[in-house]
Amino acid sequence: MKKILVFISLILFVMILVACSDSQKISNYEIHPFITKSDQSMLLYKLPSFLIGKDKEYSTKQIKILSTETFQIMDGFGSAMTESSAYLLASMSDDKRQKTLNELFSKTDGIGIDFIRIPMGASDFSLDNFSYNDIPAGEKDLSLINFSLERDERYVIPILKEILKINPDIKFMGTPWSAPAWMKDSQSMNGGSLLPQYYQSYANYFLKFIKATKSMELKFMLYHHKMNLCIKLLIILQCI
Repeated sequence: MKKILVFISLILFVMILVACSDSQKISNYEIHPFITKSDQSMLLYKLPSFLIGKDKEYSTKQIKILSTETFQIMDGFGSAMTESSAYLLASMSDDKRQKTLNELFSKTDGIGIDFIRIPMGASDFSLDNFSYNDIPAGEKDLSLINFSLERDERYVIPILKEILKINPDIKFMGTPWSAPAWMKDSQSMNGGSLLPQYYQSYANYFLKFIKATKSMELKFMLYHHKMNLCIKLLIILQCI
């Protein structure tokens, strides 16, 4: 079944007006719908506008919310905590940082964000390039002796612990942007692919992250959208 995403530009506007005390003075609203199809046969294609209101017939142009019909379960909604984000939060005064974190993560005093993705190593929004196992060019570290979360301990982990106090039910997901440079054919964090001979080392890289964060009383789920099945199996087998 084709998924069709319909963007109705004025829906939020209508919702806001309905919540306003002056909304009773306005009887009709003009809706300008746009449609995008997954096969790209339509991309933000503008459909004919139409009016809705208490004195208009809705015909087939209705949005129905079936609150009793449920499908998949959502783990949560949120965003990423990158090194740059944590750095800026850490640079704030304690009062301002606490106020900001409460507004973002508190279920009673804020919007209740309950899911955070944490880059495992550098991302597009880090202060510079790094992994958890950086070594001089041309060297190898199959046993990951040099594995360290020292960079995350500067800013990211302290902020995560503050967030955890505000929302103890929050979920953390770790996901790398890149394997360490020495594991890749490019020998660089930017571009390139993981070499098969380092599948085991990369699986151990994830395991070390899980164990290190667990010792800091932080529990993570892991995700890598390009991870080879072999690496996934190696991680699972070593966790059993």
